[in-house]
Amino acid sequence: MNADELSKLYGALSARVTAAVTAHEIDDWPEYFEGLRAVIRRVVTETAESGLSEEEKQELIQRLLTHVSSLEEWWVKLKPT
Repeated sequence: MNADELSKLYGALSARVTAAVTAHEIDDWPEYFEGLRAVIRRVVTETAESGLSEEEKQELIQRLLTHVSSLEEWWVKLKPT
């Protein structure tokens, strides 16, 4: 997979993650975001159909985890406890 395809895949996945977070009513947000991180790691790591190399999978995971951290920071500011 080339860099452009990987960026498109990241864009599609990060958009879905953002939509899921903004549409979800969260009572225990730390647990929700940790669960989201675990799902990202598992899905990207275990998906063989993607054609991603191990290096590409790790890059995608890191980018998505960074995105989730950004969303979590935003969520904390939006919904303080």
